[in-house]
Amino acid sequence: MRYKIYMITVLFLLIFFSCKKKENEIKNTYQIISLIYTDILNSLDTPVPLPGPPPKLEGNFSQNYLDSIDLAYLKLTKKLISKSVKKGFKNIRKKIAICPKLNNLNNLNFQFNEKHQKFKILFDNYKSTKEIENIDISKIYTNRNDSIIYYRDSLLNKESREFYKFDALISFSRIIFNKNYNNAIIICSLSLSKLASASSIYFLEKTKNDRWIIKYVKELTIS
Repeated sequence: MRYKIYMITVLFLLIFFSCKKKENEIKNTYQIISLIYTDILNSLDTPVPLPGPPPKLEGNFSQNYLDSIDLAYLKLTKKLISKSVKKGFKNIRKKIAICPKLNNLNNLNFQFNEKHQKFKILFDNYKSTKEIENIDISKIYTNRNDSIIYYRDSLLNKESREFYKFDALISFSRIIFNKNYNNAIIICSLSLSKLASASSIYFLEKTKNDRWIIKYVKELTIS
């Protein structure tokens, strides 16, 4: 009888701690995804920088030539300002498509340097996990006013390179955590069209007040 009670107690504790671990991983996963999502989208709101005026040319140049340079500069700045204004209005409420599954990190080919050493150890000890496979977009917390939807192939126009039914496509990888859940690695990809995309690896740390911060970001690919 005592043996049965002992086994039941052990089994209960194993289930309890397993559930706590899964709960902790889910909580930290969505904290990180929310942080990176907000960081990426805020960066898209940065106005387009304007170039400085053309330098004064020395030499014998015709007035028509000098006027053509000034005119070209005015056209360029007008175009950039127009883009910034349109972008600003557009960013009032973006429609963002999120890939519904977390990508695996097994094939990551990244050269860790000296400042990434503790993260390299974390990656070297990484073992593929299936704790979290699908993303629940309702758990992405952000103070932005975006409309977040699940990505599906039917949202694309096969005859166009542009995205018409959403403004950007974002995908996340599985997150590598250390045992204490205070260091993490994740890869995020952003696409603004079929021909404009980039992916970056993020190294994160948790502060003493239990908040995740982005420690380093390294670009992996761009097209």
